[in-house]
Amino acid sequence: MNTPADADFTIAECESEGDRLGILAAPRPAMHHAIITNFTPMTDGNGVPQPEKAKPLIDLGYECLTESYIGDSPGMNPDDMNFRATQQLGWSRSQPVFGIYNAPLADYQQYVSRFPAYGIYLAEYLL
Repeated sequence: MNTPADADFTIAECESEGDRLGILAAPRPAMHHAIITNFTPMTDGNGVPQPEKAKPLIDLGYECLTESYIGDSPGMNPDDMNFRATQQLGWSRSQPVFGIYNAPLADYQQYVSRFPAYGIYLAEYLL
């Protein structure tokens, strides 16, 4: 909602139901837009995917950036997160964001050929 009008894109964090509802309540951005998510607000209390919660975001054109933070959990790897986004929740594609604070970038090399476009969370720590 507070993205500068001259921005090329905007990314909204979607880690809670409050985040998801806030994104849906805000005006749709005029530029390219995405969510970055761990999928918590699109699952039930047991972690079961709830595609009906993702559908409004998909219908509004939000791309899906996955929090692929293998240093936090082996299940948050890019392959599993892409499967959740595309096969279980309905996005046509996803793009991982590698979390390098608990796992170095080298630990993600096996995924680079399958996900040639990716983001790096806290990339400033690489410099």
